[in-house]
Amino acid sequence: MKNIEIKSPLLDKEEIIKRLKSVNASNPWNRIQTDIFYEVPEKDSWLKLRSEASQSDCLVSYRRASSNSGPRESEYYLCNVDGNIKNVLKHVLKEIVIVSKFRSYWHYKNTRIHLDTVDNLGNFIELETLTSQISIEEALKENKEIIELLGLDPNKFISIPYAGLLIGKK
Repeated sequence: MKNIEIKSPLLDKEEIIKRLKSVNASNPWNRIQTDIFYEVPEKDSWLKLRSEASQSDCLVSYRRASSNSGPRESEYYLCNVDGNIKNVLKHVLKEIVIVSKFRSYWHYKNTRIHLDTVDNLGNFIELETLTSQISIEEALKENKEIIELLGLDPNKFISIPYAGLLIGKK
């Protein structure tokens, strides 16, 4: 699966929420998420196990260029798993970092909007424009439209995932 995405520090959460509400974006859920990241050999590739209360654990692999802060294409795969997978992964893979965050999930058109408060990092916004129903070109256009709608500054976009930011702080 593919999407077009950006990540940026979130400076004014209330203003972003106000703008999302003004275009009738939906806010289907807010949850605490914990992601355990594992060491993988491929550059710009990540493997994590996501846990959320009252949800199945989800194994997520993704690849995206770290040399470009976006909007950029990301390729990802998801697999719901049971809780025992933690023991299996821990048995054969090295855990590199655990990311804990509170995520407020919003949805507008083909775009998932995440307002995240990440432990030890702060507040961020992520846009993920899905390409399952539209072309890459249309997704890029929609992503740009939402960047402008929310008043995001492309000069502040970051290319490093939360895991990389936390590793860099150590």
